[in-house]
Amino acid sequence: MKKLPLFIIIVIALSLFAAADYYLNNLDGQVLLDLKEQITEVTAAPEPPEAPETPVITSRFMIDQDVEGYQVINQLQTRQIFESTDLSNINNITITRNEFIKRAEQEEETLPPLFIYEIRGPASQGSLTYLNVKLQLIAQINTVTKTLNETSEFGQNSFFFNDKNYENTAFLLVQIHDNLFGFQYDKGKTTVYDDVKRIIQSLMSQLS
Repeated sequence: MKKLPLFIIIVIALSLFAAADYYLNNLDGQVLLDLKEQITEVTAAPEPPEAPETPVITSRFMIDQDVEGYQVINQLQTRQIFESTDLSNINNITITRNEFIKRAEQEEETLPPLFIYEIRGPASQGSLTYLNVKLQLIAQINTVTKTLNETSEFGQNSFFFNDKNYENTAFLLVQIHDNLFGFQYDKGKTTVYDDVKRIIQSLMSQLS
């Protein structure tokens, strides 16, 4: 009768050892799994945000370039011309606004800047690009204060855009082969108009 309780004690002890071993093995596995997850979280650095794309300036002119006595001081990509007409509806064109400055001869003052809008369209479609730009100007024009006067004086096609709200500013669009050039300049200086004509002649010879 004394052997039976001893046998039961041995069975209970073995059961306790087996249970403890099972618990410890599972605990080690869980701890190892938790450590792996923590290490993964620490080592997996967050991806940096994508930097915004910088518009590529495509222009015949370069910053600091000298053009008929004018210096290019600024360039920007835009979807407007003459700071008033949106050309976003015209596909396959790029527009660059170039800002030029020139010192007035024999004067202390600085002349107002000359702006040249350079519009590039598909190859061999300069006349079509010119027509599309002209139609956009007409569609957005305020006939009370703005008029468009076609002229054949410059390039393959050209027109003056007049705005009564800016009576001292001239706006001229010229097609030179596949490219268009919009000139925005001060009417108050006749020498500036002569400069514009020289720039157009220079572009005509370069793009011929």
